[in-house]
Amino acid sequence: AAQVNDSGKNSICAQLTNDIDLNNVEWTPIGKSSSYSYKGTFDGQGYEIKSLKIDSTSSNQALFGYVNGGTVKNLTVSGFVKGGSSTAGIIGELAGTSLVEKCMNKATVNGGNAVGGIAGKINTRDEKSIQCCVNEGTIIGANQVGGIVGYAYYKVTVDQCYNRGAIEATVSKAGGIVGHMDDSGAKFSNCYTTEKVNGSDSNPVVGKKSSGSITNCYYLDTLGKDSDPNVTPKTSDELKALAATLGDAFTTAPAGINDGYPIFRWQIPTYDVTFTVDPADAKVTINGQTGTHSGSNWTFALPDGEYDYTVSAFGYGAKSGKITVKGGAVHEPVKLTAVEKRTVTFNIAPADTNAKVTVTWNGKTIDAESDGTYKLPDGEYTYTVKAKGYAKVSDTLTVSKDAAVSVTLTRSSTWNGETKTPP
Repeated sequence: AAQVNDSGKNSICAQLTNDIDLNNVEWTPIGKSSSYSYKGTFDGQGYEIKSLKIDSTSSNQALFGYVNGGTVKNLTVSGFVKGGSSTAGIIGELAGTSLVEKCMNKATVNGGNAVGGIAGKINTRDEKSIQCCVNEGTIIGANQVGGIVGYAYYKVTVDQCYNRGAIEATVSKAGGIVGHMDDSGAKFSNCYTTEKVNGSDSNPVVGKKSSGSITNCYYLDTLGKDSDPNVTPKTSDELKALAATLGDAFTTAPAGINDGYPIFRWQIPTYDVTFTVDPADAKVTINGQTGTHSGSNWTFALPDGEYDYTVSAFGYGAKSGKITVKGGAVHEPVKLTAVEKRTVTFNIAPADTNAKVTVTWNGKTIDAESDGTYKLPDGEYTYTVKAKGYAKVSDTLTVSKDAAVSVTLTRSSTWNGETKTPP
């Protein structure tokens, strides 16, 4: 804050390497006004700034007062913020080509006009984006009060956000997601809200929409009826099942978390689950999760829970099992056992076609032996036989013993799409 406000280093960047407790010492925002706007990148790396305290009547009150062309991400803020216009938990006023992502406000916020959980006021015509953010704090203001954004005065894209804090406008225009949309470039999508909204000219999702667009946004049906026809009420059970509809950033909440409502993947702690496999080219699948493969190790980032896994490799018997993740990393060595292989011979007629045989197993092409035969474990395979001037032959093959497969090629009556010689 001092580097930006006092030394003029408004493009300085920072990363949190641990939680910070501000101990309720009075805070002067980073970028205390438009003349000292923050333009750098601040990466919270998933940590929290706790006990933020601001008690002011001035504008641009939040952890960051005025951000113009900067990035704030991966950050949680808790505490108490009181200010004038453009007041919020994370950013008082957002301008320039800026990005805010994966931020959470848990602070109680009380301000004048343009008051929000994530951003109070959106300014300037530049492209701005707020994505994958959540408000859990109580947000109170006079006018234009929103869980994510108070006043979208200019262009902004808000996508995949949700509000779980109570919202109140003492005068008018309060909404669970946005208090007032007032620009054709203001776009809100894939959001939901569950908490009560109070105030004149207020609605569960959008307090007032003068212009802009809102799509695929939802609210709990017990909150009343939103006047915007583009937002949809849902029962509690319907809303809890909505994660896939809201986008990839969301996931279904684990038991006991977020009252069962959709939650961001980044909110759930994950732990490295590493499989060391033998042979090294074995493949690990685990509940549809995506892992990384390096050498003989497969690594998955998984939250607490029980998972089913399968390790498979060509020529080896597959192994399946369960692992349990509970608050820490897991290492699972798996050694597969080689299985007996059968000799499979392909007899192609006519014999002088120089036919090419391709055998695949689970999408993997199997190499032939030096004599042209195949050594295959018991199982299901697909083979294809191609020869210039002949129709392609494809079929499945079940191997349970040594076998000879006879394939008779026929002259092609249509162009095969590959050769340049007409059939």
